Amino acid sequence: MGSGFENLILFGLLSLMLLIGTLLRAKVKLFQDYLVPASIIGGLIGFAIVSTGWLKIGEWQITSSSFNWFLFHAFNISYISLLLTRPRGNQENTSKEVVRGGMWQTLIWTISLPAQALIGGAVIWLYNLATGNSLSEFIGMIVTHGYTQGPGQAYAFGTLWEKGGIADCATVGVIYAALGFLSAAIVGVPVARWFVRKGLNANKTGASITKEFLTGIMDEKSTATNGRETTHASTIDTLAFHVALVGIVYLITYAELSWIEAHIKPFFDQYKWLKGFGATLSMPMFFIHGLIVAWLLRTLLLKLGAGRLMDPVVQTRITGASVDYLLTATLMSIHIVVLKQYVIPIFLVAFSVTLFALALNLWFGRRTNYGPERVLCQFGCCCGSTATGLLLLRIIDPDFSTPATLELAFFNVGILVTCAPILYFFAPAFYTFTGMEILMIYGAITVIGIAAMFALKLVGQKQW
Repeated sequence: MGSGFENLILFGLLSLMLLIGTLLRAKVKLFQDYLVPASIIGGLIGFAIVSTGWLKIGEWQITSSSFNWFLFHAFNISYISLLLTRPRGNQENTSKEVVRGGMWQTLIWTISLPAQALIGGAVIWLYNLATGNSLSEFIGMIVTHGYTQGPGQAYAFGTLWEKGGIADCATVGVIYAALGFLSAAIVGVPVARWFVRKGLNANKTGASITKEFLTGIMDEKSTATNGRETTHASTIDTLAFHVALVGIVYLITYAELSWIEAHIKPFFDQYKWLKGFGATLSMPMFFIHGLIVAWLLRTLLLKLGAGRLMDPVVQTRITGASVDYLLTATLMSIHIVVLKQYVIPIFLVAFSVTLFALALNLWFGRRTNYGPERVLCQFGCCCGSTATGLLLLRIIDPDFSTPATLELAFFNVGILVTCAPILYFFAPAFYTFTGMEILMIYGAITVIGIAAMFALKLVGQKQW
């Protein structure tokens, strides 16, 4: 097209799909019953439209790959904005129950991350055995980054694996991420309502789900706000100030990562067992560097007494908006040809991993305090994201009165430590390891995670 409008036109198309999704969520009971987000509804419609091949503007053919850049940057922005968010007062709670619950949730996710990869690889191996195909087991193993981490990480790690010679990993990873969100809704919502019917949830007002929650549209008399004005409009709009913080982090991160990629990464690339860490020093891993820069900037502003200019609610709105666009772009970036090629093994892997995530959470969830709440949080996180876990939790704990919400704050920090070997060393250079090495490493981490649950006495007697 070459007019300079391309990116804004794609933004407009994503916006249109989000608005269509919002309208359908407000009007269609099926979507309300399963709490399907507007971004998923709109993304599926957008996927159908793009897949027809009819979407053209002038001579510009808009395809699924047109949205890859948007997916990548929306993901980066969501993580940067998340780390720029100043903690609210109640997030400092470090009670014993919150710490125990946070460790429980951390270890469940730590077990799930390597186990899902092994299950995905095993399903593809069995599929090849039964059909005579020769698909790479990596097509199954990428599922863990789509399910436990989401579309951004699946795309980032898949891109690295493709550079290592494993075709279609990025696209397949994004498909898994989309299926993970759908699994969380299709399986998680009925489970949540079962907990309510059986009276197993701690907050007995859990069955009280408001019309606003179901339709996704706030009542005109609602007193909910979008945050506090921290700057005067005569100087700079408050939203513009918070967006500017994201922008400056993006600029610094790009400059820092470009230098590191050119001058430091080559050293690590020389050694097999350091290739994974070397891969984290490349552009596909932009989000990791953005996290660090965002955290440093937030810390600096707080130390300088400028923390009062950072409103956590406003920053959360930026994070939420970027996630909405990310999910829509995820679905619209799915390549129909790749989906057709792998449709049966992809759904077999997704079914197996969903079943495992549910069984894992239910088995351990029956043996801990606030089991239903923690089960829903972690099932959502193991199939989608922290936001998905909160969405499911809200069904049985609408006012977030149980410790489960605060435990998620602990969990989001804990997994960066317990899963560091996978996230920073093995996963980025997965393709450099043999099948036996992967089985031994990921199997060992899974077993250690289960052993830690018992060693820390996080597994008790059955409670339901």
